[in-house]
Amino acid sequence: MPTVDSVGIADEVEEICQLSSQALRDRTADGFETLEHHLARFEAHVREAFQAVYASEARLAIAHLENNAPLTDADRDVIRAFLVADADAYVQHENDFENWCSELERLTGRIAEFGQAETGEALAALRGIVLDAVRLVPDIRNYLDQRRRIEKFERALMTLDNTSRRLLAQLMSEQVQSPAR
Repeated sequence: MPTVDSVGIADEVEEICQLSSQALRDRTADGFETLEHHLARFEAHVREAFQAVYASEARLAIAHLENNAPLTDADRDVIRAFLVADADAYVQHENDFENWCSELERLTGRIAEFGQAETGEALAALRGIVLDAVRLVPDIRNYLDQRRRIEKFERALMTLDNTSRRLLAQLMSEQVQSPAR
């Protein structure tokens, strides 16, 4: 498998680690906002590097898709890499899902305790709890979305017809030709 020049990535990793340490030490919204922006840029760089590493294998898989040729195991692997490797890695590395679900149960119980909130103080407390739940639910949903994305991909790859082969070839071609996607 080809490799990517990791010098730029290594420099960015060092910067991310420094920014993370600083944000965790200072615990300011500005520090975490800076880290968030750098992480988003870094993710785009990693995605581009990933696509560059797999470009030649992707071109072979695209040719097989376009020519209606049988897909090899290598073709399936590169198609999988292009379309769901990020989701697969996320699902494998995420270790807070059960904690998130437990926390949501706890928050829901707290919300129920304030079901008859009538005072300003009680409503403020309820609002704080709801804000915590609002922050938490997208993490749970995202994890489950990524799992569903992998499952749908696996099913779709087993039942490729001519139309889906063309669409898949087009999608992969766009990514190979424009690594910034």
